[in-house]
Amino acid sequence: MTHPARIRRAALDAAGRGWHIFPLRLNDKRPAGHREDRCPRTGRCHDGHLTPEQRATTDQTLIRRCWDLGQYGVGIATGPSGLVVIDLDVPKTNKKDAPDGATTFEALCERTGQPLPDTFTVRTGSGGKHLYFQAPAGARLRNSQRKLGPGI
Repeated sequence: MTHPARIRRAALDAAGRGWHIFPLRLNDKRPAGHREDRCPRTGRCHDGHLTPEQRATTDQTLIRRCWDLGQYGVGIATGPSGLVVIDLDVPKTNKKDAPDGATTFEALCERTGQPLPDTFTVRTGSGGKHLYFQAPAGARLRNSQRKLGPGI
């Protein structure tokens, strides 16, 4: 299977799990499409700019159509998908004492007396990991980058 076909398959698999997905610029964390300050207010944005989270879908026909038009990465709208994702970073190669998210997370689990969770996990483009969890019902969670520890 070619790289674009694998990415498209990953998008369809995520949607099949009920996760709302949107296209990312290839090899980038940024959403494909225009930013709000450059919104033409036409097409899908004719009534106002739509954020990637608002455009995210589980509709496999729309996903196929989108990924047929170009090569994209896969973004997951965690809020509509009911997910919490923990991002475990790896140290940058040019920083010797940079934090390792996996080591920090293991230490956090050990300190709190919790086992390492057995959950859906993917490797990130930089070699780190994303750990996926079902969000608690009714929870409104925000980005907590570096609040759990270095590299998380």
